[in-house]
Amino acid sequence: MRRELPPGLSRSPGIQAEPGRTEASRGTFSDLASRRQRVVRIHFLDDFVATPPSGVPAPPDEPFWRSHSPVGRSAGAGRLPVGIPQSAEVEARVSSEGVTTFSWFEDRSLRFVRSDDAEGAGARRVALRPDLSEERAASLLERLADRR
Repeated sequence: MRRELPPGLSRSPGIQAEPGRTEASRGTFSDLASRRQRVVRIHFLDDFVATPPSGVPAPPDEPFWRSHSPVGRSAGAGRLPVGIPQSAEVEARVSSEGVTTFSWFEDRSLRFVRSDDAEGAGARRVALRPDLSEERAASLLERLADRR
């Protein structure tokens, strides 16, 4: 039996700034060929020396060179989430350890799964209350995404 994947996986990959670094980003996307969730870190180097070593031609326009020379590295991989309703608007957050947390709102609760959850694990649920709005629940999940 073929399992359907949430449409948000291929439509909206997650990307966010690397905390504390202005020249770096983290991204997550679904590798549908291998059926794995991938995380990458992308850095734009800002430590080029002003004068290149002897015999090496200088870049024609140093600011252009710096802003167009990304370095990407794999930062992690995990399972694709299953059990997310097809109609859900899925948001993806990436932890500093390269773990993706997928979240969505459903039935007055914030539901979430992580790419390092055990195979077959269901979504966890945070019930919304008058003192815990969608915004506060999402903010809480964002802070907790880096903790295990």
